[in-house]
Amino acid sequence: IASAGDAIISVSPEDRIEGWNPAAERVFGLAAAEAIGRPITDLLPRGDYTDARRRLGEGTPMHGFETTATAGQPRPMELAVTLSALHGRHGGLEGLIAIVRDITAQREVEKQLRQSEKLTALGQLAGGIAHDFNNLLQAILGYAQLMKQNPRDIDFVSRSLNIVEAAAVDGSETVRRIQQFARLRPDEQFVGVDVNQIVHDAVAIVRPRWEERIARDNRPLDLRLDLGTIETINGRPAALAELMTNLILNALDAMPDGGTLTVSTRSDPGRHITLTVTDTGVGMAETVRRRIFEPFFSTKGEGGSGLGLSMVYSIVRRHGGDIRVESEPARGATFTLTFPVASEPVGAEPEAALPRARRPARVLLVDDDPKVLGTLTEILRSVGHTVTAAASGATAFAAYGPGRFDVVLTNLGMAGMNGWEFAERLRRVDANITILFITGWGLRDEEHGRLKMLRIRKCLFKPVRPAELDAAIQDALAAV
Repeated sequence: IASAGDAIISVSPEDRIEGWNPAAERVFGLAAAEAIGRPITDLLPRGDYTDARRRLGEGTPMHGFETTATAGQPRPMELAVTLSALHGRHGGLEGLIAIVRDITAQREVEKQLRQSEKLTALGQLAGGIAHDFNNLLQAILGYAQLMKQNPRDIDFVSRSLNIVEAAAVDGSETVRRIQQFARLRPDEQFVGVDVNQIVHDAVAIVRPRWEERIARDNRPLDLRLDLGTIETINGRPAALAELMTNLILNALDAMPDGGTLTVSTRSDPGRHITLTVTDTGVGMAETVRRRIFEPFFSTKGEGGSGLGLSMVYSIVRRHGGDIRVESEPARGATFTLTFPVASEPVGAEPEAALPRARRPARVLLVDDDPKVLGTLTEILRSVGHTVTAAASGATAFAAYGPGRFDVVLTNLGMAGMNGWEFAERLRRVDANITILFITGWGLRDEEHGRLKMLRIRKCLFKPVRPAELDAAIQDALAAV
């Protein structure tokens, strides 16, 4: 006991210290003469100790717990405590032995390790984003400069513009996925969803690529659907279709030599439905399996963004579901997803709106980025709207007058007076003007209530396409 590295303390039935070894002196900074006779609860938190003692009194021979001790210490100590019961001849509790280890340094190392892991993950995230956008910018910048060198080659300029547009769309899709992953972009409303129909829709989306692979590689690829009779779930059809498409494409990539993909559904009535996606592909090692849901982690090299499976995980969790993966090298992989069944109907998908006649609008446009302001101005004017462009919230507020405009479209993140502040000032002078927001930042969950309070008609997310922008203006005009 004297040479033990851990504090060993004997405790009387009255919970007073009776024995105190040298390690206890080091841990608590008390000599034996100072400690013996004191209540053990002077050193260990009363709640943790009382709970452990109760368990021992009920017959548990030993109980361990971790706690933080602050009493009489210059700084909090993290302690690992094991209490053992000392029983007399008749089985009564005649005392306790407490073995105490100071784990403060260990917990500090673990904390630093977790922080290091977070920084590493952040670095991977930033590196992945930089990688994807540098590739897209290479295409955009390269073709833009080539078009400047060959402005009279109409065919080349047309092809180049298509590539530039496709690169920009890819970039906006990457941003959308990141914002949805970070919950900075609102999702569509939950409706009743038939997961079997989601499977059929995803298969239809993927089928051209599936058939192209078969024709190109001349290797067998079989798809088997084993869809049972299942209940509906509450969900977002577009998000679930994206989830299913990603899982099928992931399985397709995992079978370079061909194989079989099996998608099955089954129902546990009244509780949940289970969706299983199994491939006979290359499988994965345990080190890979543990990381496949991390953003930007990919085993596909240049061919993979590393966002597909992280989006799958995010979508499953937002639907209250669970996902697990079983896989071994050369033995394929099985993804098992469970979703709670719909407890009650939450509505159906909205019917398509009837076509309506377009109307020109008088638009007050606010953005402090000159390039964005110029682009949005040209887009709106090209479809017949009258635009007053303002490069700041203060300038826009000075230009505003009740009755002068039909719609106000303002950026959110601006220097000086931001979009929120501009909208609040505007509402004080005109409670009825239609206000639209546009942002590249995204929206936090707590900001949706603020949108309702200010009666913001809609929030658009950059980059916005001309048709989407005009549709938002037309929707605003129709609501007046």
